[in-house]
Amino acid sequence: MSFSSPLLTRLRQETSAAHTELEALVDIVATLDSKEKYARLLAGFYGFHRAVEERLEAVSGLVSELYDPAERRKSPWLAEDLRTLGWSGERLAGLPFPKADDVPGLTDAAAAMGCAYVMEGSTLGGRHISGLLEKNGVIPVEARRFFRSYGEATREKWAGFLHALAVFEAS
Repeated sequence: MSFSSPLLTRLRQETSAAHTELEALVDIVATLDSKEKYARLLAGFYGFHRAVEERLEAVSGLVSELYDPAERRKSPWLAEDLRTLGWSGERLAGLPFPKADDVPGLTDAAAAMGCAYVMEGSTLGGRHISGLLEKNGVIPVEARRFFRSYGEATREKWAGFLHALAVFEAS
């Protein structure tokens, strides 16, 4: 689905530099050759996603029939991958992660939709990473749930999110 709007153009422009900076900082490819490094990466993502997901769910006016952040949680996928890599529920529960109130800037539906744009857009990049995981064969298939994201439905889910974004922009 091809979609363009002033809001989408602005989101792409305003997140581009941060995306590039984050890619260089995290260097996901360097973590794919070791189960331990991969697990540390997932653990960091887990804490981040839990906090952001909780915050998105608390924003008034965000949930609609087109977009419900509770239905798009990714932290359960991360927990599943970490358990597959041998992490206990106790170890997962002991991970430090920011509280939802510590997530800055998500005070209204507009800011939350911008954040959701980044969170949902990451599923597209996850498909690329999933392909890299497939090639290296170090990480078990069962521990790749997060990067597989919505699987074959990823493009459809992205299109659904873009539709929700268009409706939000028009309201």
